[in-house]
Amino acid sequence: MKFKVGQRQVLIPPGDYRARLIEVKASKFVAGRLGLHLTFEVTDGQLQGEKASAFLNAHYETFSSHSKLYQWFEAAMGHPPDSGEIDLDLLMTRVLVVQIDTKESRKTKNLFSNVVAIKGTYCEL
Repeated sequence: MKFKVGQRQVLIPPGDYRARLIEVKASKFVAGRLGLHLTFEVTDGQLQGEKASAFLNAHYETFSSHSKLYQWFEAAMGHPPDSGEIDLDLLMTRVLVVQIDTKESRKTKNLFSNVVAIKGTYCEL
């Protein structure tokens, strides 16, 4: 029996990279809390086109400067987010400087490239 499998994932070595946010999807964490799955694509160098993910909490009872999403938005935009809503589409209009690390899935033990921080904006598109 033959069946189709996806492409093999490339593990991006830990470090800082220029990347674009290319996709944002709502997801649920194991405990059922609302989360966000962000997909970034490296924009230059030997790893251009390779992708890394980030998973963020999106179930905020309080939203403060201690929240990862708050910190990432502020680093990318140069100012803190306004109260109310955050428009992540604004981050898609920039090449960002992101920090990538290697993580291990608790469930499958597979290794994957994970964006652990947005450090700033490299340029606007």
